[in-house]
Amino acid sequence: MNALVTSIGSFSAGIVIKRLKKEHYNVIGCDIYPEEWLVESKLVDRFYRAPLAAKRLEYVNFLIDICRKEKIDYILPLTDIEIDVLNTSREIFENCNVRICMSSEASILLCRNKYLLAEFLKGEKGIKTIPTVKLDKDKPLPYDLPVVCKPKNGRSSQGLLMIKSGEEWRYYKKNYELTGYIVQPHIDGNVITVDAVRQPSSK
Repeated sequence: MNALVTSIGSFSAGIVIKRLKKEHYNVIGCDIYPEEWLVESKLVDRFYRAPLAAKRLEYVNFLIDICRKEKIDYILPLTDIEIDVLNTSREIFENCNVRICMSSEASILLCRNKYLLAEFLKGEKGIKTIPTVKLDKDKPLPYDLPVVCKPKNGRSSQGLLMIKSGEEWRYYKKNYELTGYIVQPHIDGNVITVDAVRQPSSK
């Protein structure tokens, strides 16, 4: 079996590649950076330099070409932006008999939207969420300062703003395009990040 792992320079790539090798897969890797910059390129059977996933059509065509050339059975995308692109391109790969290893379309659309996810989790018993509303530049901030503002579909800390004063808020309103942002009260404390992988057969 042949697996294509994307973004092999990302944090989880090493263990993904090693596990696939342990399961006797031929592993093809790709990344936007050159092979000589990536330690993980030495772990894969073949490496390809990828275009940016933000160039959707070019990126999808690039993956399709690799899938045909390398007879790929599975694609394991490792970054959010690739998952966003592949989530809207499933049929193209299914027609090539390639399975993309990621959650369902509905799950991804929910989890990649910080506002919708907060609304969804509000209704779940036993889950305490951070209050979250859509940011409206024409209205006063809904929480006492400091507040955290971030794109509803952002990743990591990209686009994140910490607003600590009225002066900062006036500056951001005037100089930043804040469409699609959410706002939350700033909460001090420890941050714990958990990644969970689950399959029906093993729970």
